[in-house]
Amino acid sequence: MSFEIFLQCYRNGEPATFKRTILEEAFGLRDTSRNRRPWFFKVDYPDGGGADVYPDDGDDQQGIMFSRCGGDTFFDALYRLAEVTKSVIFWPYQSPAVAVTNETTVAHLPSCFLDEGIGPAHVVHSGRELRDYVFRKRDRK
Repeated sequence: MSFEIFLQCYRNGEPATFKRTILEEAFGLRDTSRNRRPWFFKVDYPDGGGADVYPDDGDDQQGIMFSRCGGDTFFDALYRLAEVTKSVIFWPYQSPAVAVTNETTVAHLPSCFLDEGIGPAHVVHSGRELRDYVFRKRDRK
């Protein structure tokens, strides 16, 4: 798919960071990446999924954009990254469009992720649940 998904880390409503090595470990970059630069890499997985990944430049990561992303392995990796870093996942295409991996993360989010504009945050428990929530069909009124 050619849409964007974002991951951002917050603590007490303020931007927080995590180390780039956590990102690299979650996505298995040694075996799956190509076109690797400090601000871009592409991951391809055997299940046909993957993503264009745009991390922050440098060792400290606060926000990452994923484009042309999909596949079970990708969503499992994204879920793991969000779980380990206690980050929020969001996409700007339908509301609500915010996911977290546990309730405790919700308390750290800025109010913009909780209100009716983009939120409220939905708790997912696996990569598959995350994928299903991102691609769910909206009920038509």
